[in-house]
Amino acid sequence: MAEYLASIFGTEKDKVNCSFYFKIGACRHGDRCSRLHNKPTFSQTIALLNIYRNPQNSAQSADGLTCAISDMEMQEHYDEFFEEVFTEMEEKYGEVEEMNVCDNLGDHLVGNVYVKFRYEEDAEKAVIDLNNRWFNGQPIHAELSPVTDFREACCRQYEMGECTRGGFCNFMHLKPISRELRRELYGRRRKSTKAPSILPNILWKIGHTPLVRLNKIPKEFGLKCDILAKCEFFNAGGSVKDRIALRMVEDAERAGILKPGDTIIRAHVWKHRYWPRPHGCSERLSLHYHHAREDEHGKGGCVESSRGRDCAYTYICSF
Repeated sequence: MAEYLASIFGTEKDKVNCSFYFKIGACRHGDRCSRLHNKPTFSQTIALLNIYRNPQNSAQSADGLTCAISDMEMQEHYDEFFEEVFTEMEEKYGEVEEMNVCDNLGDHLVGNVYVKFRYEEDAEKAVIDLNNRWFNGQPIHAELSPVTDFREACCRQYEMGECTRGGFCNFMHLKPISRELRRELYGRRRKSTKAPSILPNILWKIGHTPLVRLNKIPKEFGLKCDILAKCEFFNAGGSVKDRIALRMVEDAERAGILKPGDTIIRAHVWKHRYWPRPHGCSERLSLHYHHAREDEHGKGGCVESSRGRDCAYTYICSF
């Protein structure tokens, strides 16, 4: 039963959770929806609701007639808006992986801007700050969004020019930016975030490895979602490297470089295997290693120390 419920979660077969909110982060029924809108407590993506104002939808003359705006003027206006928001997000909150603007007309999607950050911490910081700011004469309403894969949220018929629902379609109609602006924004980001060949110190290795897609688990349990994981290997060097790793992480947490509780240290154990005996040493090394355990509140991050001769290397996972 649990496997079946997991397999239909967020789909049309799910009678409890709203599939539209799960895929798109918005639902035309809003708070009146008969199904649950599970708002995420953490996400890489934030939604800025109804923030983009399309001049074609609001431009009117004094006599109430709609003003004609050329396609070139429309694109220039939109590119200026996109560049301003994108640049502000990156400079103030963190690296942006993707940003999209809805061109729909429905109240729940019109003018919505979705910003996907590289790190969840940056998205959380942006939501807190943006809800105290204004843009274009209106307060910003920002929230974490469940959308991480925009391919699932977009209207495929619209992309092929075949959508019959027009602006009131319930799937995203994403407004494209000019090719020149895309090259400028994303090309500049790639240059600025290219990994340096020489790192300032060993702590730069923590938290900067890419996420890896796990393909076997969803297939084995019939899950219709992506599962991503991060695994980092950290070697502080030296015969007492395990103690060095612990001390460096603790010092970095106290200095505010790493967020306390986000880094788990654990010694990797290979049974019946030992460290190679150093030249001139008559016995195998007995290393002091540390492994993570849960505290009394069920939270990770506490470090438990013990001694052993099977310690192969230390790995550090940051979340």
